[in-house]
Amino acid sequence: MLIEVLAKFAGELEARNYRYALIGGLAASIRGRIRATEDIDLIVLCNLEEALNLVESLGDSGFSPLLENYEQVARSALLIPIIDRSSGIQLDLAIGLSGFEKDIVEVLGERFDWQYCLAAAKRLESAVDIDLVQQMKRLRPS
Repeated sequence: MLIEVLAKFAGELEARNYRYALIGGLAASIRGRIRATEDIDLIVLCNLEEALNLVESLGDSGFSPLLENYEQVARSALLIPIIDRSSGIQLDLAIGLSGFEKDIVEVLGERFDWQYCLAAAKRLESAVDIDLVQQMKRLRPS
């Protein structure tokens, strides 16, 4: 379910031309170091006002701020917790203002690399005895 929510939110970011990178536990798992995680962590390259505008623009997308005081949290922590209303899965959006975040996005890529994920899923299939590639293809058909 995390990958499905990630795909949906990545589509929202890409439709608005935001550059981003997946970080945290899900990123580690996709890259081959399995970690238990229940949320999605992203760096979004934008300034504070652009991040707040992003949240405002989500409207009918199925995503909304987790906290009513999200603007205050964003201003103090440069982080905006978002929730996928249909699944209850949380996404933590780190506002990428520093050179460090820009470097991460450059290294990891500005778009979610589905080919890399499919290759990683193929490598993991025998370990978990599940057809992960087919499951991922259903999430985001070509």
